[in-house]
Amino acid sequence: MDSNQEFQLPARYHQALQDWQRRNFAELPLLQEHWGRFFDQQPYQLCAKVSPLKSSTIEVGMFKGKAYVERAVEMRGNMLYSALRIIRAQCSTELGSIQQHLETLDSGIDERAQFSILRICAEELRHAYQMFWVLSNDPSWAAAGIRNVADETMDELLEMRTGTHVLDAFNIPFHDPLDNMVFSFLIDRVGKYQLSMQ
Repeated sequence: MDSNQEFQLPARYHQALQDWQRRNFAELPLLQEHWGRFFDQQPYQLCAKVSPLKSSTIEVGMFKGKAYVERAVEMRGNMLYSALRIIRAQCSTELGSIQQHLETLDSGIDERAQFSILRICAEELRHAYQMFWVLSNDPSWAAAGIRNVADETMDELLEMRTGTHVLDAFNIPFHDPLDNMVFSFLIDRVGKYQLSMQ
């Protein structure tokens, strides 16, 4: 049974990501229209998914046995800025990955391969959405000393193109589906699942 809760971003962020999607990933409606032909799973929905924690305490590392930090204001020392850098980099990789994978779309070997590439892009868009939810859902970022973190981060990230993303691996142009698969297998940590789908 799926115990995920699904959330929408505040209207300003939701609209900004949809505008980005229309400019950069115009094929999403086509994927949604044909989802049932290729994928035997629940139809795609752009939302943030939140699952309950398996444990209320951290299980490994220097904070083992301590409660998870749930709000930015609870972070101490460099944790806050490290978390922000990680979230920014993660979101950039999701958007950059869409830009990379779409470069290979027209050279997919058949229709199923092309729709698999589109599905990767759709899931990456949802992952970016998830990162913006983390930033916009917690007003304590401001209380912790970072003003307008979601606004500033979103505006910066939605302007990035291949060649300007946070991590160099997501600035590599793709030329054919082999680039797509090798990248997924060797660089992108979710490549295992993307490759099994392809």
